[in-house]
Amino acid sequence: MLEDDLSDILKKARTGQQRSVADVARASGLSEGELTELERGRTPRHREQVPAVAQALGLKAEPLEQVVDGWTPQALPASMVHVETVLGSIGGYEVKGYVVHDRGEAILIDTAYNAPAMLDILARRNLRLRAICLTHGHSDHAEGIETILLANPVPIYLGPGDLDLLDWRPSQEVLSLPRDGETLQVGGLTVRFMTTPGHTPGGICYRLEQAGRPICFVGDTLFAGSIGRSNPAGLYQTHLDSVRRRVLTLSPDTLLFPGHGPATTVREERLHRSSGDLIHASFEHSEEDEWDEEDPPIFSSLILPGLLFLLTVFTVLWAGAYQTNTNPLVGPWNFLVEDLRVLWRGIPFAATLLGILVTHELGHYVLSRLHGVPTSLPLFVPGLPHFVGTFGAIIRMRAPLTDRRALFDIGVAGPIAGFVVAVIALVVGLRLSTVVPIQTSYGLHLGEPLLLQFVSWLVIGPLGPTADVVLHPIGFAAWFGLFITSLNLLPIGQLDGGHVAYALWGARQRSVAVALVPVLMLFGWLGWKGWFLWVGLVGMMGLAHPPILNPERELGGTRLLMGWIALAIFALTFSWEPFVLR
Repeated sequence: MLEDDLSDILKKARTGQQRSVADVARASGLSEGELTELERGRTPRHREQVPAVAQALGLKAEPLEQVVDGWTPQALPASMVHVETVLGSIGGYEVKGYVVHDRGEAILIDTAYNAPAMLDILARRNLRLRAICLTHGHSDHAEGIETILLANPVPIYLGPGDLDLLDWRPSQEVLSLPRDGETLQVGGLTVRFMTTPGHTPGGICYRLEQAGRPICFVGDTLFAGSIGRSNPAGLYQTHLDSVRRRVLTLSPDTLLFPGHGPATTVREERLHRSSGDLIHASFEHSEEDEWDEEDPPIFSSLILPGLLFLLTVFTVLWAGAYQTNTNPLVGPWNFLVEDLRVLWRGIPFAATLLGILVTHELGHYVLSRLHGVPTSLPLFVPGLPHFVGTFGAIIRMRAPLTDRRALFDIGVAGPIAGFVVAVIALVVGLRLSTVVPIQTSYGLHLGEPLLLQFVSWLVIGPLGPTADVVLHPIGFAAWFGLFITSLNLLPIGQLDGGHVAYALWGARQRSVAVALVPVLMLFGWLGWKGWFLWVGLVGMMGLAHPPILNPERELGGTRLLMGWIALAIFALTFSWEPFVLR
């Protein structure tokens, strides 16, 4: 039977929202007595009471009615190869814990208030205990750890927010406070820690991916058709958010093993969950990871991106026009105000550069939408007209990335889309460029990545030792687009290259980023000093990519091929000295 019936669900929702019986009764049209009866377990006297109180509490009526009619999750496997369920009881209240084992090693997921049964399984199967993993610190899940530790001195994993909930405090030598995304090996299995605050401040779920079928041990974060009580009540919205963004975004066939009541699956919970603000209607039939997207304010979603884009169009036009200035004593402002019509001279440069940047950002945006990740429109950053007139653009994702495929697709789409446009523009720009004798005067010269050298050889032909190319504004915009592409593909932090590298290599991405930093610093010392600034900026953002929700999902051959293509694009567009003064 379910852990929560109608009365439990209603009471948890009302107390979590910190509303009184009188308040909810008024909102639902029920009397206080009728609502109190429902919360005490009385069967609804009239069927319309259920949708009325559901609407008042922001719940979904149909799943509540199914609970009243006796819904339970579809039958799940009674046993799993790598998982044994341990039942305990506290005052007649059933509790569940789990022994996860493989190749003679084991971990315990909670103690089930039944340490002797846990120890018995370890002894009968001759298992070496690696760790005790607590989903939270309540005594029905943590009681007996001291008994287990007497025979098995192993680490105890517990969220830092739950230390004060323990009746018995482990020593600092055995206590470990895990970080989100951290992993633990058990034989050939990988257990990944997933922070899910709400039921308690330090709640943690434990994901197991290699057991033949994905499994997540959710403790009291989620029960079949409901959630645990939020402790304290002020964590209710955080609790809902943890379930929505962390648990319900796992693959639909993921088995969910709770601390009480029957096991369920992500698919069942998407279809039968009563907490209406947990999932979007379109989630119910989705086989892919999606997110519930709240409508953002119209200013931040439409007006601000539009204003920034228009301002960037102006500054890039200005920068393009100023590149035609032949008098070095005239600054950008005087150049513009003397004759506003000169602004139109910047159209070739501005149209090309903005075409590359817009295509790049739309690549991210479209793939984000296809993966159901709520994303802002591109936010363009206007810049000074002295050079190119913009600092690029960003896209804000309003939810964490879902899994490896989403991370890879969103990260790689922008650079590849922008690269295609930049190459086309480069060919056109080189055709319009001029070959001149090398000037002996001191000035700024652009670096020549491999792609520029190759395309120049194809379009213009071999250049003699005394010849140089003066790029047409379209060619210069294309060069700058390639430069931006190479910077974004650096495998650092949350740059596009960081997304791709983390999707391909996981935690090894950080090692690559750390190794790359001294190389860039060397380039700065030998040539372009801007590498020092760039390393400082990305260092402040973080060299390591943050963990994602489903890192074990296979990328597949096509995505691996696209990863190699992205690496080739980086090699072709990178210049260790992009700006040279000579």
